Amino acid sequence: MSGPATVDTPDAAGFDVTADPGVPYRYDISLCGAQTVFSRSQAGKSLGNSGGEWEGMKFAGNTFDYPFIHGKAIQAAGGYSFVSSSDEAVENGMVQPNQYDVVDYLLGLEKEDHSNPARNTYYKTFSSPMQRILTSYCQSGGNLLVSGAYIGSDMNNSQG
Repeated sequence: MSGPATVDTPDAAGFDVTADPGVPYRYDISLCGAQTVFSRSQAGKSLGNSGGEWEGMKFAGNTFDYPFIHGKAIQAAGGYSFVSSSDEAVENGMVQPNQYDVVDYLLGLEKEDHSNPARNTYYKTFSSPMQRILTSYCQSGGNLLVSGAYIGSDMNNSQG
């Protein structure tokens, strides 16, 4: 989950939902429209003003049930069992992909993001450690299914 892209320059401030709308928890009904006034010179006047094009609309967010949905489909496809884990557990060696015939890697809307520089938090669809782990897994005969909105475009950027 994350907020929309921020604009924070000496001359402009606000949220740029056209650059990145963010990902709400479950859903979002609070948006009334895209911000139209970003100029800091309008502080106290119209800075932050937005349109009304989204009034009454509901925007989908992260429901945190995708492993369950994928797992139920895998079971229905042939009676296979499934387990789920976080990518951090795989990267930390707590979960070994080579113990499984198939890995279904769910990335959703995860992409490169430097939104929290104070904590040095960095997100990337395929971190460098995960790239090494999954490459080794596939080269050893493992089967990998990956889904996500940014799995191609995010890899064109620098590695995380």
